[in-house]
Amino acid sequence: MDCADPLLSGLFSGDDGKLSVHIGNGFDGYVELTLPGAMPGLYFFDPALTKDRDILAIPIVTQDTLVRFAQLAGVDAAPDRSAVFLGAHDCLDEPAAGIRFVSTDADDATATFYLIQKIPSASATATDSEGRGGLINLRAGSITVSGQLATGETVGTVSLFTRENQVTYASLVPSLE
Repeated sequence: MDCADPLLSGLFSGDDGKLSVHIGNGFDGYVELTLPGAMPGLYFFDPALTKDRDILAIPIVTQDTLVRFAQLAGVDAAPDRSAVFLGAHDCLDEPAAGIRFVSTDADDATATFYLIQKIPSASATATDSEGRGGLINLRAGSITVSGQLATGETVGTVSLFTRENQVTYASLVPSLE
C-alpha cells in the first residue's frame, strides 16, 4: 500500500535526531521513515491523535541490525517478509511490563522477540519495564498484533500493514472496552 495523497512530505529531523510533525486531531495514519543506510519504515499513530504526543525514540535499524535480531530469535531474516517493532503502554501511556505480543498472522517463519534491559531476547516471554519487543518475518500486508497478559487476557490490539523488507513501528495500548 502506498499513500497516494500524503498530508506532509519532505520533513527532516533536527541535528538532535528529533522530528516534529504537526498533524490535526483525529489523525490515525502513519509516517514513512527513511534514512540513508537504514531500512525504510512506517510509524503508525495508534490510537488516533487527540492531543500532543511525545513518541519515545524509534529505533531506526539497518539491514545488518535486523539480521542480527533475527539470528538472536533463531530465524533468518527473509527479504520478502517484514518486521514489526512495538512499544507496549499502559492506560497512563507509560511503558508496560509483562505484555506478550501475539499475532494470528504469524506463521512458522515468524519469531517474537523482546528487548530485555535493551538487549534483544528470543527466550523472554514478555516485555520488561521498558515495554519493547516485536515480531520478525511477518508476511507483508495487513496484520493484527495483540498484547496479552500471562493469563492469556488480551489487553490491546493494533491493526496495521507491513511491507516487504521494511520495519513497521507502532504502540500497543489498552483497549477501551
